[in-house]
Amino acid sequence: NYCLANGKDLYFPPGTYSSGSQNMPFKNPAYPATSLLDCNNITIFGAGPSTILKSSSATGADVLNLYSVKNLHIKNMKITATLTGSTGAGSNGLSIVGGFDNLTFDNLWFGDLPYVEKLGPNYLDGGKAFTIQTGIPAEECGTVTGTHIYANGCVHGFGLEVDLVNFAQKKHAISIDMVAENCYAGVLFSAGAATGALSSGMTSGLKVNAQLVNCQQNVVLGRAHGVQINSQIITTKTIADRRLNPNGGAWASFDSVVV
Repeated sequence: NYCLANGKDLYFPPGTYSSGSQNMPFKNPAYPATSLLDCNNITIFGAGPSTILKSSSATGADVLNLYSVKNLHIKNMKITATLTGSTGAGSNGLSIVGGFDNLTFDNLWFGDLPYVEKLGPNYLDGGKAFTIQTGIPAEECGTVTGTHIYANGCVHGFGLEVDLVNFAQKKHAISIDMVAENCYAGVLFSAGAATGALSSGMTSGLKVNAQLVNCQQNVVLGRAHGVQINSQIITTKTIADRRLNPNGGAWASFDSVVV
């Protein structure tokens, strides 16, 4: 709170910093938010992978959960989580929810992010390294830049999940440079069916440059409009081994397709 109020950067020396069953507290306190919390362009930074942010919970807790914030910069950290139960949700590393603008991320390492397989709707809950899940925000969705993003053994390396009608009305520009290795899906864009008319020239404002190594699925697109993804795909494992998560089991019992 002091850093936000006074425009001071915040340094985490080498060590492990646990938020327990909560998120790291960098988020808009108003819910539902009607404007973006201005973080005064402060930088939250560590010493590289020797600075570890983590959550530890029974029902899932995203480590960094950035809700409706702008002008915030995070770099030089490793992000991980532990999960002691299997009936709730999993834990994502970095999740941007609601609106956003002028967020930058550099030199972030993601790994050991637990997930829970949900059967019936058939999806994997949690375990995502870098995910943007906007919902239907009243606020602007502006710019996000991620560079030197490394995800190993995660459900998604990078994913953008939006409501098409709401997102089409925003001024979004998202640029991600990353490496995803041993992930279920390297890069994902997912949107539900449109609930109204979309402009013929609509784009999604997303550009990803990715090196994808031994992922079960490399690039997954669902109802994507105006998405640019450049990927170098490297495969050194067998099809059977690419289905395996870090614990040696199948990523998803309901999905045996290896792309």
